[in-house]
Amino acid sequence: MISRIAVIFILLLFWSGKACGQENIVRLQKKVYDLCNSMKYEDAQAEIHNFAMLHQKHPELYRAYIILSHTYKRVYDYDLAREALHKASLLADRSENQDHAENHILYETALVEFDIQSYDKSRELMDMIDEEERALLGPGAHSNLIMQEAYLDLRAKDYSQAEQKFLHARKIKQQSDPCNLPMVLGKMMELYGASGDSQALTKTFERSNAIADSCGILKYKIYNYQLLRKIYHDLGEYELEGQTHAEVQKLEAVYKAEEHRLFLRAKARERQREQVQLALDKKTRMMTFYGIIAGLLLGLLLLVLAYLRYLHQRHLQMTTQNLEMREEIDQFLRSNPNLEAENETIDPPELQKTVGIQGPNKQDPNLEKLLQNLTERQSEIAVLILQGQTNKEISQQLYISENTVKYHTRNIYQTLDIKNRRELFLISKN
Repeated sequence: MISRIAVIFILLLFWSGKACGQENIVRLQKKVYDLCNSMKYEDAQAEIHNFAMLHQKHPELYRAYIILSHTYKRVYDYDLAREALHKASLLADRSENQDHAENHILYETALVEFDIQSYDKSRELMDMIDEEERALLGPGAHSNLIMQEAYLDLRAKDYSQAEQKFLHARKIKQQSDPCNLPMVLGKMMELYGASGDSQALTKTFERSNAIADSCGILKYKIYNYQLLRKIYHDLGEYELEGQTHAEVQKLEAVYKAEEHRLFLRAKARERQREQVQLALDKKTRMMTFYGIIAGLLLGLLLLVLAYLRYLHQRHLQMTTQNLEMREEIDQFLRSNPNLEAENETIDPPELQKTVGIQGPNKQDPNLEKLLQNLTERQSEIAVLILQGQTNKEISQQLYISENTVKYHTRNIYQTLDIKNRRELFLISKN
């Protein structure tokens, strides 16, 4: 049961990854199409190159280079379009449907050869794609192939066969991609111009212009007038050719002005984006700076709190120890009322004179050995006693009470197993 669930989970991951990959290509194609329609061809090509760098393992990466070839065709750079299609062909074997990928590239290459009027090469490439594969390429590609074949029939002056194919291509294009219908209608204008059907020529020209206007594609309208001017020239209608030429010039001026306007608008948007990005970067830097300062202050506050807590605990500990010590001292003094007289029955200077010794030398090895057995506080008091100081003097120097001195003195005597200061002097020298 678990293994079956695992297999299903893996399949779902695979299908979701595949769907995501297809969706990425579709989004790229739409973005590039929008950029090209705004005449931002370099931006469109940059988007494709970035996509290719980020998705080098993508199984359908060849489609990105096909889209790249479209951007070069839009600016009539057919050499780079061919180069892009060549790169696509090198990636076709990655695709899960390699046959379809190769036929797709053949179709796009045929379009390029057709556009540069290499008709024999285009026909050769088209003949390599069978009807079943044409249908798999999609209605747009299918209509383009039929349109190209119709145009080749037109060049061969087989007007009847050409018209049938053009009408078939127009029907498919109308259903699948109506805004690009002027591609077919323009070729049909050439057909009617060559066959002398002026009425059909005018009707097709007007229909193509109406579609160009409704879709907002000025380039198709210029294309229509350029074709019409060529047809009038071939027919010897030079006056009409001149009028059409004047219209072409007007439209091209409008196109250049629109292109410039779009360029300026794009630059303005780019500057606006840069300003917004600069503001965001500045805000991010400030937030980072304030965050660092806040972190440092918080850390410092925590250290201060920790130190204060330590001092408080130390104070409580010292207070507790002092209370316990005082209690012990009071209890000791109550049980030994004659301790003070015992401790100082002999004045220290007189004691030193009596035993014939001087104050302690801190480098004296006997003294160091003696102090090893005492605590730090006991060692301090023992040294001061050996220096001849009284309990009162010791208490004043160490800032403790005389009772505390007496308490430590008693502990010193107990630790060293002596009874009074005289014995402390003697053992410090022996």
